[in-house]
Formats: sequence, structure tokens, C-alpha cells
Amino acid sequence: MAYRILVVEDDEDIGDLLEESLTRAGYEVLRAKDGQRALKLVNDSLDLVILDIMMPGIS
Repeated sequence: MAYRILVVEDDEDIGDLLEESLTRAGYEVLRAKDGQRALKLVNDSLDLVILDIMMPGIS
């Protein structure tokens, strides 16, 4: 079973790089481009959240 990681990043290039690297390492990656979407994805099945701290809207 792969660990599940939520990447919360509004910069598309950085998010793509993180997702690609983590996926290649065998992790299951979920993506959110803003805080609102991240809140909808957060649940007990996640093992890690990588969170950008300076985001539009909810930071």
C-alpha cells in the first residue's frame, strides 16, 4: 500500500515537479491549488501534507 501525500501548491510548475518526483518514488499524490480545495481533500487517509504557506484566499 502506497503512502498518500497531499501537495498544496498554487505554482503549477512546483506542484508538477513535486507530484512527478513523489509518484516516481512510489507515493500516491493528491493535488490542491488553493486552501479551499485542500480543506476538502484533508482526511484521516493522508499520511503527509506538503503545504505552501503563502497562498491566495485561505493561506
